[in-house]
Amino acid sequence: MDGKKGILEAALFVSEEPLDNQDVADLMNIGSKGFVQTLIESYKKDLEDDKRGLELIETKNGYILQVKEEYIDDIKEYAPHQDISEAKLRTLSIIAYNAPVKQSKIIDIRGNRAYSQIKELEERGLIISSKEGRTKVLDVTDEFFDYFELDSLDDFKGDVGISEEEFLNYFDEEQEDEE
Repeated sequence: MDGKKGILEAALFVSEEPLDNQDVADLMNIGSKGFVQTLIESYKKDLEDDKRGLELIETKNGYILQVKEEYIDDIKEYAPHQDISEAKLRTLSIIAYNAPVKQSKIIDIRGNRAYSQIKELEERGLIISSKEGRTKVLDVTDEFFDYFELDSLDDFKGDVGISEEEFLNYFDEEQEDEE
């Protein structure tokens, strides 16, 4: 099983998307879903050793490897911005590009899953919200500027280097890819 764990680990490491049980079964040419689940659980248990820096997380779309919370501060200079998922970064970039922006506009662009992303971004202190009628108005915080080492939103918009329409079209296309 150790050889199979190595293949599993390598696949999780290089994959840009979560791997589900079927992906793992296909990768290893395994027909038994029970064996695949046992392999995944065994690998997850191996990573739970307190000397290991990674953890296996199950998402609704499959499994991902990520740095354990207790090691993020130690390694953040080597992998900046890796502690935020790609989906949350997309949502955050739309908020920042349009800030201040109504939450309803973000939901229109990113879909209902953006509610949980917005909540997590707010919990991290990267955005703030204020109630306006039936929706909220979202804006970035000083923590956002510190985290991304920006002085202003103009710096961010200058880094994007495309029009608002192109920017939003990009995220519409990416949302289709995520589904």
